[in-house]
Amino acid sequence: ISFVYANAHALEKYATRFETYFERVQAGASREELIALRAELKLDRELRNLRSAIQGARDGAERVRDIVADLRRLSADGAGERTLFDLADTARTAVSWVERGVRPGAAAVFEAAGPVPALGRAGHIQQVVMNLVQNAFDAAGEGAVRVSVRSENDRAVLEVCDDGPGVPEDLHHAIFDPFFTTKAVGKGTGLGLAISAKIAEEHGGRLSLEPSARGARFRLDLPARPDLAGDVP
Repeated sequence: ISFVYANAHALEKYATRFETYFERVQAGASREELIALRAELKLDRELRNLRSAIQGARDGAERVRDIVADLRRLSADGAGERTLFDLADTARTAVSWVERGVRPGAAAVFEAAGPVPALGRAGHIQQVVMNLVQNAFDAAGEGAVRVSVRSENDRAVLEVCDDGPGVPEDLHHAIFDPFFTTKAVGKGTGLGLAISAKIAEEHGGRLSLEPSARGARFRLDLPARPDLAGDVP
């Protein structure tokens, strides 16, 4: 919903610029003046951005639709359908969405050699990845964020690393506790990591904070075959 909201603001900005241009067209401005105004308002670039914003808003709306559908299934039978999905593709989409909502020009370094099969509910795992990446950007500030996805010993593994201050060692034991947060008051609920860890566990996997020489490194480990999923509901 935040993603759709942000795109709505972008669309409003684009609409204002096009209105300014067409008001001058209707006022009978000269061709030379219109050419100059078009360049000043950067309409050619904004037209391309407009198409991207529309597509982004549609993607976000479809994601909300899918989440609601998942919730309906969960409320009906206690579990959504588990299928094999490409963790690399799911993570790539999640990173792209988060990048659009952070500081201008911010981008994560994404590494995946190819498709990485994982077993579970792709929509739920995508929420986990988005949470991890958002936390990484928040912690990194102007530093780098790196996301890697790979297959490892019949498991699907995703790691999110940042160049932030890291998690103090004396807080490692509490990082996945509900309502625990290192963010300023009003900046976080302290539920993201707790819920993400629970989702990983329900998938027969694990979310962990790994040792890192710099910043923080979170590792998501998921089964890649049904016989490795344990008693996932």
